[in-house]
Amino acid sequence: MHLSPSLSATDRFSRVIDALCQVVAARSAGNALPAALILLVWNHLRRIERRVLALVAAIQAGRLRVGHGCGGRRGTARGAVPRSELPRGYAWLCRLVPFKAAALSGQLRVALEDPEMVALITASPQMGRLLRPLCRMVGLDTGFLTPPSAPTPTPTVAATMISDSVTSTADCDETDEPREPDASHIGVAGLAVPASLPALAGIPPDD
Repeated sequence: MHLSPSLSATDRFSRVIDALCQVVAARSAGNALPAALILLVWNHLRRIERRVLALVAAIQAGRLRVGHGCGGRRGTARGAVPRSELPRGYAWLCRLVPFKAAALSGQLRVALEDPEMVALITASPQMGRLLRPLCRMVGLDTGFLTPPSAPTPTPTVAATMISDSVTSTADCDETDEPREPDASHIGVAGLAVPASLPALAGIPPDD
C-alpha cells in the first residue's frame, strides 16, 4: 500500500486502518481464523479509528483544551470490546495475520510520523493513549508517542551554578569599601527612623 503525500494525516491513518481490516477479513478464507474473532478484531480497529478521528475533530474545533484529556471514568467504555476477548501480547495482530500486518505496521509508523499527527500527539496526551494499543498490536514501539519533556539541570550543572553565584557574591564583598552609617537615621527596634522625628515608643533620639 502506498500513502500519497497529498493525503492529510488523518486520511493516511484511515487508509492504514482500512488495509488492516481487509487483511484480517481475508483470513476468513478457508476458515484460517474464526469468524467471531475476525469480527472482534475488525470492530476493535474501527473503534480506535473513530475515537482518534473524533479527538482530532475536537482539538481542531477548539472543543478540547490542548494538553488535557477528556477526563471521565476509566475502564471499559460503553460498547467497547472487553480486553479478555481479544488476543494479547506484543504484536498479536502480526501473529494472526503473518507478513501482511507486519508490512502495514511500517505504513502506520509513516502515517503517525506525519508532522500534523506529531503535533496532535504532542498537544493531547489522550491521543497517545488511544494509539498505544494499536501500535502494540502491530509490533510498533510506542516510545515516539510520548512527547519529550523539558530538560532539567543535572546535579553537576546546578552545583556549578550555585558555586559561581557564591563566588561572585564573595568577590563583591571583598572589593566593596565599608560604608559609613547614615547619621541622619537611627535604628530603633530594627527600623531606620529619621533623627528629625520625635521620640518613638518612648525612646528619645540620641544626641
